[in-house]
Amino acid sequence: MGNFGVCFCLCIILIPFIIWGSVSTAAYVRYRNIHKSHTNTTCLLLNYTVHQHECENCDSESCTYYTCYDERFLVKYPISNGTFITGTSASFDRDKPHKQTQIGKSYTCFYNLIDVTSVIMELPNEKTKLIQLCIAFGLVVLPVLLIFSCLVYLLSSKINRNCSCFSILKKWIQSIGARMQATKKIEQSADDINLNQIARF
Repeated sequence: MGNFGVCFCLCIILIPFIIWGSVSTAAYVRYRNIHKSHTNTTCLLLNYTVHQHECENCDSESCTYYTCYDERFLVKYPISNGTFITGTSASFDRDKPHKQTQIGKSYTCFYNLIDVTSVIMELPNEKTKLIQLCIAFGLVVLPVLLIFSCLVYLLSSKINRNCSCFSILKKWIQSIGARMQATKKIEQSADDINLNQIARF
């Protein structure tokens, strides 16, 4: 396999890491925006319902099945101006239920600063997505450096084949030397002619 083939293979290797990093970056930005748009308060749990069912996770080869949960919370909570709001929070296809499930008990929750009737029981874990995108793009760096090194090597090889500066310089020096020798021969010939003319007289 030539150098071009090596560079091409490295580019192919980069694709899954770039996709993973892009997906993780989008999720991280979305989770960070959720963190910025919500503030914490204390929710009194008025009602809680949960529905257990089967979820599937499929890839190109097969599917795996696992138990998941749909939940709905009815809560009452104060906002920044002291007003109490009654709202609902729902979650779907969770691999495990929330821990805030005891009716009549108060839990920390988070309401939207713009739409105060929108409330969630917990914030998404943005650190997990941050770690994922750091790993993904960290794994991209090494192949990128290898590809860059490969391209530099290919470029330098092409320059050496097509435009050898040393060979051009060598030819230039040789031409100058040839001209100097030709000039010297002409001068010697002129001197010989002059000597012959002098000898005749």
